[in-house]
Amino acid sequence: MTVRVAWRGGLAVAVAAAVAALAVPACTPHSRAPVADRSAATQVSVRPNTYTVRRGDSLYAIAWRYQLDYRDLAATNNIRDPYTIYPGDVLNLRVKEGARFRAPPPGPVKSPQTTARHSKAAPAQTADRSKPATAARTQPSKPSPPATAETRPAKPAPRTQAAATTPTRATASAPKANAASPEAPPARAGATRGWRHPVGVRPTQGFGRGNLGQDYVLTAGAKVYSASGGVVMYAGPGLGGFRHLVIVKASNQYLAAYGLNVAPVVREGEAVQAGQVLAAIEGDALSRRFHFEVRRDGKPVDPKPLIGS
Repeated sequence: MTVRVAWRGGLAVAVAAAVAALAVPACTPHSRAPVADRSAATQVSVRPNTYTVRRGDSLYAIAWRYQLDYRDLAATNNIRDPYTIYPGDVLNLRVKEGARFRAPPPGPVKSPQTTARHSKAAPAQTADRSKPATAARTQPSKPSPPATAETRPAKPAPRTQAAATTPTRATASAPKANAASPEAPPARAGATRGWRHPVGVRPTQGFGRGNLGQDYVLTAGAKVYSASGGVVMYAGPGLGGFRHLVIVKASNQYLAAYGLNVAPVVREGEAVQAGQVLAAIEGDALSRRFHFEVRRDGKPVDPKPLIGS
């Protein structure tokens, strides 16, 4: 746009014209930066005093969001394994480190409404305890299947014989881990036993300086692998700008999280092995972004000592 200034002997006229010329670009619309360009680690949520559980939440995801140990969060709110929570529950986030080691309070700490909900037989409480407590799911879980011919003899047998041949509940319902993918990259030098790198490339941004994990930009067709064996405790909406988040419980002490912009191929409750495929990367730029993070007792740690350099 051309701005013409009529000089009539006044400096004020020229100044006003210059200001008008500078104001023209301000009317031009500008685009927003995509959310996924921000690292999941830099989007640390400010921890409030309480949190109201919403549909799709799980205790593991809430603890991850606020950098809490899931066991301390459960102990503070008097929630026992398998850590079932319900929409509308109000969780106390004023968690002290090591709360899981303290004696439980003499009485219930939940509100009467919450206690009434927890007193009902919940799907996750009555189902196999080896599966994670997927919290606040709207789909009712299937009742425990009746004993089949594989678990109960067709004819009545002596009591001692039945006790010896019938498998226990934990043995019969333990999840089976899928085999690791043969395409998975080999374990790198310096990796802790049982751990490996989740992808076959170096991170674009490592741990530290505000980053709570490692960030990657992958190529189309690349795969993300489980860095350890364990059980998928959460597979749902992502945090920090990523569409999906997968949390794998490697042990009571270690949790590993995978921030993805593509849907994972694993589900909650599934046992996985180190090197098993969790997701396949697509071609667009946002899908190729990946964030990997490890927590020890709820605190972010550098993954290098575990997965190698």
